[in-house]
Amino acid sequence: MSEEDITKEAKEMVKGDLVYRYIVKDAEITLSEKEKSEQFDRYAKKYAEDYGYTEEYVAENMSDLIYDSMLYDKTMEYLIVNNTFIEK
Repeated sequence: MSEEDITKEAKEMVKGDLVYRYIVKDAEITLSEKEKSEQFDRYAKKYAEDYGYTEEYVAENMSDLIYDSMLYDKTMEYLIVNNTFIEK
């Protein structure tokens, strides 16, 4: 990859992150403590399977990543449920 390709890819990633963060803020999407506690083990298990860590390691060291994944998934669900198109 050239430096130009890396810069272009980085800019696209930042655009996507900004759109995601805007949606979270605008729609006031948050995770409740109940959602965090009910889903944490499932996400920790998935992280352990995907990345080869133990579930204990994931729970102790990757909780912020797990909560970010939960919020991302909740945001995608919000977009699917609230998906409307207006045709002119």
